[in-house]
Amino acid sequence: MISRIAFRSIRTDDLYTRLAEKHTQAAAGVDPQKLVIYTLPDIEAASPEGSEEAAPDDLLSLYEALVDAELTETASDPAPGRTLKQPQAVTTTMYHRIGGDALPEMAALYYDNTDLIGWINISGVLDLPVVYRDNSYYLKHDFNKQKNTSGTIFLDENHPFKARTQNLLIHGHNMRDGSMFGRLVQYKSNPSFLRTNCLIDFSSIWAHETYVIFAVLQVSMTPSDPAFLNYFTHATFRTDAAFAAYIDELASRSMYAVPVDVRPEDALITLSTCLDKDRLIIVARRCRENETPQRLRELVSASVRQ
Repeated sequence: MISRIAFRSIRTDDLYTRLAEKHTQAAAGVDPQKLVIYTLPDIEAASPEGSEEAAPDDLLSLYEALVDAELTETASDPAPGRTLKQPQAVTTTMYHRIGGDALPEMAALYYDNTDLIGWINISGVLDLPVVYRDNSYYLKHDFNKQKNTSGTIFLDENHPFKARTQNLLIHGHNMRDGSMFGRLVQYKSNPSFLRTNCLIDFSSIWAHETYVIFAVLQVSMTPSDPAFLNYFTHATFRTDAAFAAYIDELASRSMYAVPVDVRPEDALITLSTCLDKDRLIIVARRCRENETPQRLRELVSASVRQ
């Protein structure tokens, strides 16, 4: 057992180290590739093997119960074969750039796996590709689509990368060897870790973006538990008031009071990983045009544990 775990860890580390090197080299102009992508495929078009692995019962059942119950009245018609409903966005805000020339470093990896939708980096913490298919396949497959219990970082199927998706929900395993989202647990235990690692760089196929963390929470996945939080049906918000109420709840339940304001026009990223039977979630908003990384770090440095 120990030897298998060690082999898996070495293989996983080798794969994602090579991917990170390829990503970095392409960004620096080494062996650049030009690729024009105008849209990303819907997950309904994925090959049938995407259903090979079952999603965790607790997460899938919560999706079915909460998404259907809360959003049915305002949901658009689901695509054929889909059971989960998507809320229609009231806002006309475009949160993400879609289409055109792909970034060279993304083009270099897109040829290897067309499920690629982005790359996430927290300096010194993680540096990994993000894929999009469904909520089961990449739980046990690596970027090369080989069986691997470490999985791959993936975008939630109900938070697709589209122009009007305000909140990108990204999942990753909490691996004991620190791979995938394994190092995120340090946000829970170490306030200085938050202050030092408060910025998240996320590159989509088409653009570089930076996000600043404003909330860190440990939440239950049991609806009857007072610690439960429905953080997984908020790809968009029906109204500014609904957005504000959600942000207020995040702030009030966060482990830290972070003096970073969040507005209805802000794009969000939510990172989610297992923490025993609970989930650790880290929520960040995109940096605005008039903000500098230094200024944002100064704001977060004033954070206090609640």
